[in-house]
Amino acid sequence: MVNKNLENKIKQIRNYYLLNYSIKSNNAFLEKASIYIQIIESSYSHLSKLDQMIINNEFFYGDYPDWWRPYFTSPLFSKLKMEAMKKFVEGIRYEC
Repeated sequence: MVNKNLENKIKQIRNYYLLNYSIKSNNAFLEKASIYIQIIESSYSHLSKLDQMIINNEFFYGDYPDWWRPYFTSPLFSKLKMEAMKKFVEGIRYEC
């Protein structure tokens, strides 16, 4: 009986610390994630509409791989995509 009570007490203490550590870890994670999201949104908002369209369709909503075909030739799209990516990444670097 003593061992069972001790075992239960140990489980309670363990669960208490795991829960508290988990909550603190999640809060820190959520804070960092929020900062990263703000940086990405800020960088994205400074892009032109064309660059936003490319970033959206290529990276955020990648469900339509050939979305660009009605609008651009392959060489032109490759060039525009590279420029949009560079601007987006530069915006992130600037924000950091």
